[in-house]
This record gives sequence, C-alpha cells and structure tokens, in this order.
Amino acid sequence: MNRSANRSLRTAVLTSLLLLLSTACGEAAKGVQEGPAYPTKKQHALLWQAQSILVGKCMRERGYFYEVDNGKSLPARDGFPFGIESVAWAEKYGFTDPGTVQEGRARTGNPNQRYYETLTKEKQARYMAALYGGRRDLVSVELDNGAVVSASRRGCSAAAERELYGDFSRWFTHSTVASQLKSSALSAAMKDSAYVRATHAWARCVAGLGHEADSPQQLRQSFEERRSAMTKEDSVRMERTLAVAEATCVRQTELARTGKKLHEVHLKRVEKKKQALFHTYRSMWNGALKKSQKIIPGE
Repeated sequence: MNRSANRSLRTAVLTSLLLLLSTACGEAAKGVQEGPAYPTKKQHALLWQAQSILVGKCMRERGYFYEVDNGKSLPARDGFPFGIESVAWAEKYGFTDPGTVQEGRARTGNPNQRYYETLTKEKQARYMAALYGGRRDLVSVELDNGAVVSASRRGCSAAAERELYGDFSRWFTHSTVASQLKSSALSAAMKDSAYVRATHAWARCVAGLGHEADSPQQLRQSFEERRSAMTKEDSVRMERTLAVAEATCVRQTELARTGKKLHEVHLKRVEKKKQALFHTYRSMWNGALKKSQKIIPGE
C-alpha cells in the first residue's frame, strides 16, 4: 500500500473515531441536559440521609453528640401553594401547612434537638458554630429579587455538602439560585391568566358555601383578621369550617391541578433561559446521588 493510501486510511480511521467520541459525548451531555432539573422527593430523601450521615461523622469527631437523621427532619416538600387539596387534612389541621406540622413533629422526636437543649448558652453557641460554621469564611449569592443569601464554608454542614457535591461554594450558589427560580416560577404561575380564571371559579364556589374571598390566600387573611376577637374554641371551629370550604372548592374547580400544570410550564421557561446554571446544578446532584449509594448502608 503506498503512502497516499496509508495516509487516507489513517485519516478515515481518525475521522471515524472523532465522530464516535463526539457522538458519545453529545449523547451524555444531552442526557444530563434533558433530565429532570430538580431531584424527585425520593432522590431528595436519599441526598438528605447521606448528608446527615456525613454531618454526624463530622460532629462526633469534634466531640459532640449527633444522631443520624432518620428522615423526620427532612424539609417538607409537599405543601399546598395553590390551596388545600385534601378535605381530610382541612378537617384535621385547618389552615396549617404540612411543613409546620412536620417541623413540630421533628422537634419533638429529634434526639439532636433534645441534646442541644441540655447545653448551656455558651455550649449551644459552640455547637451551632461546629455545625454551621458561624459568620466566618462566608460564600454569598445575590438573587434576582435583590436578596443576598450567605453560608459559611466552615462547619460540619458545609463539610458534608463538600464531600457529597464536590465544591461547596459552587453547590451553594447553584442550589440556592435554583430554589429561588422555582419560587419565581410559582409566582409567575399564580399571575398566569389561566390560573386567574381558575381562581375566579374557586371564588364563585366558595361564595356558594357562604364565604366571600377572591382567593385561598384572601380567605386565610380574612380569618386571621377576625381570629383575635374569637374564643379559642370558636377560632378552631371557624378555621376548620373555612379550611374545608377552601379544600372543597379547590377540588371542585381543579385550582391546584391548574396551578401545578402552569408551574411546570413556567419552570420549563426558566430552565431554558438558565440552561448553563441548571446543567451544572443537575450534574452536581446527580453525582451526589451516586456517592449516596456508597455512603448510606444497604444502598
């Protein structure tokens, strides 16, 4: 085979290899970009558990009692942003949000909280500094609404996130912004004309039950304004009655269903606008999920 033929063959092989590599990399990148922007409830629970294990190890190394979280203090993710969806919940808890109920249970049954309460004020301050790092060596991020959120790079919480996500400052920045963008999409959904129409239908439904309010938020505000003039028994009774009315009409008019669909629409718009941010955020929590399998016993 002459030199020209050899050179042509090498060129063809090299071109094929480059094409295969670019295709593989493109498919990998495509997979990351097209995956869910935020972890699911189950994935979030795994990440939380892995982080708790790492925090516990760090705190014990610093001489503090710390029991690994069994999931009771996992931040609530299933609230009722578009109005109470469950009549049974309204009958039992009134207007109380699931997050508030969960936080109360977590404080009651959390051994770390009980341990913290046995410490003196001085030791409590040292405990919190060991856990969260205090006000030293801060990383800050300014959100679209002008608010500035900060966290210390020191402390066991930051150390755990660093081990789990790789770069604490980068993770804190991207996860904080992603969370704020999710809230912004929620606000946009509530201002959407389709949601406004659904709210009008809800208001007509509530009026049919004898209550005047333009939205679930206004119904609650009206109750709060009247609560101080009531006895405790009357207040509880009225709250339950109004909450049940809210939930009944949320279900009949599909207000929450409409809100959730619109939230997804506005989230997609945000994700498209902030592709680079979500690409990094998605990559970091996906990588942390893989690490979680090695950190959590039995995973």
